[in-house]
Amino acid sequence: MKFEEFVSGSYKQQYQHKSFQLAPISAAVSGKIDVRNWQPAQTEIPREASA
Repeated sequence: MKFEEFVSGSYKQQYQHKSFQLAPISAAVSGKIDVRNWQPAQTEIPREASA
């Protein structure tokens, strides 16, 4: 594989990743999905080990 092909593929993947990130935001802003009652997932924060 040539270096130029690798770089080109890398930029394409970055663009796709960015559009996957922006799609839910765009849908929420345009009212396509309802996020008024959304709550973040409850996760436990691990405690530090005691000595």
